[in-house]
Amino acid sequence: MNTEVWSREGVIYRITPRRNDEVNDTWMADSGRLLYKQVTAGDRLTASAVEGQTTDAATALKTAGDLLKAGDVAIVGSGRSSVEEQFLTKKLADTLKAPAWLVSRVGQGDGLLISADRNPNVRGALMTGLIKTLPAPQLSALAVQIDAGRVKIVLSIGEDLSAAGLSEAQLKKVAVLYLGTHANATSAAAKVVIPTLTVFEKAGTFINQQFRLQKFAPAVPGPQDVADDLATLSKLVAAAGGPAPAADIDGLWATLAAEVRHFATVTYQNLPATGLLLDATDFAGLPFPEGETLHFKPARSDAVFTT
Repeated sequence: MNTEVWSREGVIYRITPRRNDEVNDTWMADSGRLLYKQVTAGDRLTASAVEGQTTDAATALKTAGDLLKAGDVAIVGSGRSSVEEQFLTKKLADTLKAPAWLVSRVGQGDGLLISADRNPNVRGALMTGLIKTLPAPQLSALAVQIDAGRVKIVLSIGEDLSAAGLSEAQLKKVAVLYLGTHANATSAAAKVVIPTLTVFEKAGTFINQQFRLQKFAPAVPGPQDVADDLATLSKLVAAAGGPAPAADIDGLWATLAAEVRHFATVTYQNLPATGLLLDATDFAGLPFPEGETLHFKPARSDAVFTT
């Protein structure tokens, strides 16, 4: 969906559709008009914490890095992360030799504007290689690994592990590191909490159901003590023992284009306003939950109307 976010003096007041005949014409679902309220929600995370105590970002990052280097790590990424964030999450998983999961969100679609797949960027996770298959709604395989003692550290990128099927007992068996925007049961149980930015406060790209790569830009600044997600993930890769990737959007796209063949000719700056349709041949056989891809379909010019 293509939208314009209207803000003034750092405050968002409304979201309206942005015309893109390749995607949504000038339409959007009513529910999308209220998404900006998450920016100032009462449960917004704005400070880092270690063992439930507020601390500075540097201390939280060092603690997280030390835990990750201890080994037996699993990573729960997000279908709501940008392509760039998913790429860095993959870098972190590769550095740690850690398995990575995503959690699916499937609801009732309307066949027009609302998709059955509530995650906006599962295709980004596929194209960056963060996942190889479509995500499941529950983290059952991870639960088995935890119960068997094969996972001691779980890094969650914005996902509530409890809502995804991990029990309170299982969360107590592991040290949880949580990167996210809002408080939940996982942030409450986490050994380390590092706050992140909402989609309205950062730049990046998503890949929609057509496999169309589209970019977004920040509408408002984030909270004062909350770093950009790319900077946080880059520092975690370095803390885990890998070479620190670029943490700026343009520098990171140079790496993406060099390492991911689907993006070989892409830069963030050269993406057109209508987005760029990518080659989806590798994923043609996957059973995506939404069925037929949603996009604007103009009336046929040869249609015959009768009364």
